[in-house]
Amino acid sequence: MSPTNLVRYTAWIDKQLVEKLRTISKRTRIPASVLLREAIEVVIRKYRKNKV
Repeated sequence: MSPTNLVRYTAWIDKQLVEKLRTISKRTRIPASVLLREAIEVVIRKYRKNKV
């Protein structure tokens, strides 16, 4: 993904979820930002499917 397609987005996230995200990121060596983008894409596909 090109950096020109990226935008900064800030959100409040439960501490336990952040800890789990960091653990997965360290274990897989995938940056947390990449994991978050993947998670957002999953949610978008889910709701696009249900036409919400």
